[in-house]
Parts: sequence; C-alpha cells; structure tokens
Amino acid sequence: MSRFYSRPGNEYKIAEDCRFFPGDRPCIYHKKEGVSCTCDHYAKIEKRVVIIKLGALGDVLRTTPLIAALREKYPDAHITWIVDQSNAGYLAGAPGLDRVMTLNSETMLILDVEKFDMLYSLEVSIAAGALATKIKAAEKHGFGLSPDGTLMAFDPPSANYLLMSLSDPVKKANRRTYLEIFSDICDLPLLSHNYLVAYGEDEMKKVEEFSLRNHLENEELLIGFFTGAGGRWKSKRWPKENYLKLLQLMKDELPGRILLYGGPEEAETIQYLEKEAPGRVISTGSDNSLRQFFAYLDLCDLLLTPDTMPMHAAFGLGKKVVALFGPTSMPEIDTFGRGIKMAVDMPCITCYLPECKVSPSCMERLEPEKVLPAIKKLLR
Repeated sequence: MSRFYSRPGNEYKIAEDCRFFPGDRPCIYHKKEGVSCTCDHYAKIEKRVVIIKLGALGDVLRTTPLIAALREKYPDAHITWIVDQSNAGYLAGAPGLDRVMTLNSETMLILDVEKFDMLYSLEVSIAAGALATKIKAAEKHGFGLSPDGTLMAFDPPSANYLLMSLSDPVKKANRRTYLEIFSDICDLPLLSHNYLVAYGEDEMKKVEEFSLRNHLENEELLIGFFTGAGGRWKSKRWPKENYLKLLQLMKDELPGRILLYGGPEEAETIQYLEKEAPGRVISTGSDNSLRQFFAYLDLCDLLLTPDTMPMHAAFGLGKKVVALFGPTSMPEIDTFGRGIKMAVDMPCITCYLPECKVSPSCMERLEPEKVLPAIKKLLR
C-alpha cells in the first residue's frame, strides 16, 4: 500500500508496501541517494514471512539455508527472523533477511499488531511455541503451544519431529538429516544452500597479523582442533589426553601446524596442549568475538571437532571436517560431501544427556588411533 502525505503546495507518496521501508524513518536508499518513493529500488511486498528460531547458536546457524530457500520461492517476500539477543549480531545483515528481531517487550508489542502470511516456528521450546501461537499468520509451520501449556505441531511433518524430540528410541532410530527434516516441515525443496558464516575486513586484518606472527604463510597444511563443546554439553567433549595422543601420532605422518580453537570453556585444554606440544600447536585464542572466531576458523584446511557450533561453521566455510559424535544424533548432520562422522557402537549412544555417568564414556572410547585414518582419508 502507498499512502499520500500532504502539506500546503506539496504531496508526498510513501510506499509502505516496499521491502525497504522501515516503517518509522527514511529508507536506506533515501539516505544514500536522496531518492523518493516510488524509486527504482521499489520492491512490492507480496508475502510477509516470519521465522522463529531463537538459539542455541549452532541450531540457528544450521537453519540459515532456509533464508535462501524462502527467497527463491518467494522473491518478493518480506522476511523477519526472531532470535535470542545473544544471536542477533550473527544474523544482522544476513543476505535475504529484511529484519532481525529479538525476543523482548518491544518485539511483543509490535507482534501484537502485525500480521503475516506465513510463519515458520522451528524451535522445540515452550517460549518459542507460545510466541508462534500468539503471532497472527494465515499459514503456520512447525511448533506452537497448546492451551494446556504443552508443545503441539502445526502440521504432520512437524508432529514427526516433535515425537523425535519427546522419545529417545524414535530419535535414535532417525536416519534423516536436519535439513531433510526441516525441508518437509517448511514445505520447501531440500534446503541445500550452505550455512551462513561471515566476517569482515577488520577480522581478516587480525588473521593476517596472526599468520605473519606465527609464520603460517608457507604452511602447506593447517589442521584445526576444536577442543571442547561449550559449557552445557560436557558429554560431547573429547578428552584432552586424546588430543595430545593424536598429536603424537600425527607427528611423523602429517607434518604441519595445528591450530587450536575454543572459547572460555576450552581455555584450560588449550593451555594444556600448548604446554605438552610446544611449537607444534598454536592457539587462536579463547576470547574472540564470533566473527573473529569465524575468520580464524577459515585458516584451517580441516577441522577435528565434536558435534558443536564450530562444526556447522566449518561446513559453512567449505572446510573438511572430522566430526566426533556421542550423546547427539550423528545421522542428523549433513556433511555436504566434505566430512567424516565418527562414533563408537554403544547401547546408550545418542542419549542426549549433558553429563555422562558411564565410564569410559562413548567419547573416551573414540580412540585417536581410529581418528587419524579418517583425517588422512579426507586430506587425500
């Protein structure tokens, strides 16, 4: 809809149905070029779409192929993504997204008024389900909240995934990838686009300085180790002793430098490996911003990692990945033809328990002697 605003001697046309109209201020093209509605950049909104995927970051990251898929199917749609505040910076400026909103009181006031054509609620959580049920949308996919306060599915494909989330045996029996499952939920062709991983010139400059400082410019091979699994999932961690033993096995067979990746929770393991393997390993730091972490991750040729956000990021950056699995679902992960997934055969595998009470655990039983051949195979 276009609305006309008048003052004596002048009449102004504001294209409120344009994708680039922010609603309460001049649009980006008016500020940059001084153009007025309706200009050559005018893009009439044909559908209003909202995505709900709040967190964790790894799950948000591996859902980003949905943006390109929606943009292909609905090129003239206005697409909004509602996300946790902690993940908003990651999605800001994402190609194909028109708006990123965080879950706060201001957002709730806006959503009380707005209407959408399509809603994709892809978070299996009470809060996200309540929000999805509350939002006014003509067509809904994914998960909502029933009047009884329990999660419900808006469609049969969502019901199948919800059952997986509620039943350990069903989850363990699944052999479909996350992207296959959510393509059905969203009623879209297979989500085959890459994960969204981006960084800028400032981050690149720091990486260049890091490379020069550590004499990496002439290295033919850089292998990365992500040395943890974040704070919540202790059961995903591969023991630091296994990383050290793998380093010893690699010494003669895979010469080259090893880049250590991690956050604050991995600082201790990184320090341990630096002490035990001086000169061979190089820490990229444990206090980087997300974009800086992505830039450092782009240095390596291959990443060894448990099932974590960095695993998804490495796939998004086009890296080769050896991924170690234990408490989470290995079949759900798509390797895009660039990865090898590894797990041991135990009855309790895919338990989804943050902490393990079995000793030795499934991750401890993933021996470095078995991981090394996988690394070599991928590098060949």
